[in-house]
Amino acid sequence: MAHQSHAETLQSYAALAEIRDSLLETYASNDAMNQLLLAHLDPRAWRAQPPGQKGKGRTIAAIFAHLHNSRLTWLRNSAPHLKCPPPLDPHRCTMKQTAATHRRSAAQCLHMFSHEAHHRGQILLLAHLLGYRIPEPNIWPWDKLWKQAGLTTCPR
Repeated sequence: MAHQSHAETLQSYAALAEIRDSLLETYASNDAMNQLLLAHLDPRAWRAQPPGQKGKGRTIAAIFAHLHNSRLTWLRNSAPHLKCPPPLDPHRCTMKQTAATHRRSAAQCLHMFSHEAHHRGQILLLAHLLGYRIPEPNIWPWDKLWKQAGLTTCPR
């Protein structure tokens, strides 16, 4: 098996660093979207029951608790040395507590992009079905979220 030259090794490290930086920047924007939803969600929608059969389906509070608790499962399995924030109780967590806890777990987690995007869609759909609108006309203002996260460039 041929060994890499010094230049090839440095090039590989640079590529890995770019991937790492892109993931960090993308996750910072991903969590900013969750914070934006929490900031603009009508508090009456937080525990409103989904339409349909009573007791079936998750409330918006339960979906946010699930997102956070899924992050914790992933963190415990992939980075057991990290001190994780406590799990959220889907039946008792407040919007304020959820926002703070999401910020803490987001700082530790780089994985859950597609999982969170899926559930964000559920949150928007459920809020709409319940008759509540998110007042932000453009829920995905990428450039604005990027700047709020302290990043100077958009994803590569």
